[in-house]
Parts: sequence; C-alpha cells; structure tokens
Amino acid sequence: MIRIIGIGNRMHGDDGLGPCLAYALRKCSARVEGVDIVPLDLPNHGDIALLEEPDIIVFVDASPEQGVRVYRLEPSRLSSLETVRLAQAGSGHAITPVTLVALASAAGLIEGKEVYLLTIGPLEPGFGTGLSPEAVELGVEAVRRLVGLLTGKGVEMRVDEGCIHSVLSGACSDPLTPLDEIS
Repeated sequence: MIRIIGIGNRMHGDDGLGPCLAYALRKCSARVEGVDIVPLDLPNHGDIALLEEPDIIVFVDASPEQGVRVYRLEPSRLSSLETVRLAQAGSGHAITPVTLVALASAAGLIEGKEVYLLTIGPLEPGFGTGLSPEAVELGVEAVRRLVGLLTGKGVEMRVDEGCIHSVLSGACSDPLTPLDEIS
C-alpha cells in the first residue's frame, strides 16, 4: 500500500498547500487500488499511526526551498541519538514530516519502508490568507512530480490538472472552509 500524506497548516497561507493538494488529489484523480491519500491539517504526534500500515509513504509539504523536489528519507542511517533529537524537535505546534518519521522510526513503525518527502517552495506563509497564485501553480507542478514518482513504483494515477487548479484556487484556498465541505 502507498499512502500520500499532504501535511501543513491551512491557517498559515501557503503552508496549507500540502493538505489542500492531498484533498484536491482525492477529488481530481481516478481512485487507484492500494493508494490512500490523506490531507493532514495541523499534524500531531499521534499521526505516526498513519505510517504503520503502508509500504511506501509520500509526504507533500511546503518548503522554503526553490521548486518542487523529491527526497528519500532514510531514518535507518541516523544514530539513535540523532533520531531522538529529531523526534523531540517537534512541539505540538511544529510537527513536520521529518519529526513524524523520526518518531515512527523510534517506535519501530517504519523499518523496511520507503519514505519520500515532496517539497514545494518557496511559499509565503501568512495568517488566514489562503493559497497564493504561486502556490497553486507549484501545486499543479508537484502533482506531475508525484505522478512520476508513482509511475516509477508501477502505479498509474490519472489526474485532471484543471480540476486540481480549480480546487486549489477555489474553496480550498479559504482556510476557514473545512476540507470535507469543499466541492
């Protein structure tokens, strides 16, 4: 099983691109057996449970880095001390994909799994501002990279990019609209 996790905080402008993109993928792609898509707005430590079942995990998150990039996260290369430091780095208000992976690694939940981080940036966080036009365009580019990554894993996902653009620039861009109410 493959789990795609869009992570972020929709109340912080472009930082909400991860969960919005995951939600848009749910709405704008043909369902693929064995692929689970999770919008994760305001992650917390308990979300490590999301990493237990899948064999391949792909986080999608906003980043200060330029462009759309894919990284392979390999916690087995870290020492126990480094893993503990990363796991402790996330407070209840600053949970990142790396924090979740470090916590899951320390708990023995991700041994032998492939974990990827797809970053999108640079994006401008702002309180209550919704997604910027730049974030929307980078989001569409990120979908192409994600589809390429999945294709490399033998999974063919058909995505309507026009629909992705519409969802990201529409109601998903309003941080006060719950994701499950966006049409």
